[in-house]
Amino acid sequence: MTGADGFIGSHLVEALVADGARVTALSLYNSFDSHGWLDDLTEETLASVTRIRGDVRDAAFMRRIVDGQEVVFHLAALIAIPHSYAAPQSYVETNVLGRSMCWKRHVKIVSAASCIRRPVRFTAVL
Repeated sequence: MTGADGFIGSHLVEALVADGARVTALSLYNSFDSHGWLDDLTEETLASVTRIRGDVRDAAFMRRIVDGQEVVFHLAALIAIPHSYAAPQSYVETNVLGRSMCWKRHVKIVSAASCIRRPVRFTAVL
């Protein structure tokens, strides 16, 4: 699961483990040695979780970790909208191209976008 260190991702990790799954949880590396919200999970839950650090923008890394997985839950995203105006390339690379890094033949990718029955288009009028 990408974005496992976020609020929604960590709760999905909990739910998957409660259903009996073993989860590989990807967290973006940071200098605080933190796995984000995953750090708040119980030891019992974490016993079924393999925590790894990396970046969805790294194609070779993603190919290695996706290999052997049945399903990839892709939740990784940069979310600070005001900063996206200052550094748009990092948002495109993470939020748009990051999904393509999860692709591997015969692996089901589940993302927030794939759960929407009817696409919704947003337009900002300034």
